[in-house]
Amino acid sequence: TLDLDDFQYICQSGQKLQVLDLEKCFFDLHHLTESLITLFINCPHLTELSINDSNLLFDPHIQALVDM
Repeated sequence: TLDLDDFQYICQSGQKLQVLDLEKCFFDLHHLTESLITLFINCPHLTELSINDSNLLFDPHIQALVDM
């Protein structure tokens, strides 16, 4: 399970990160929106993000992030 600390660790190399595969990961849903905001802000070249739980994409907060 990934939490906010895990996302901050991923973001340490965010300036070069282009593809991130999290399909085999589970998320701490209490901080998911904050975690993804951290990821998107710190990984400006991220062009592909794979996740395993498609139900997350129906959350209005997540959809707003996708639309950024």
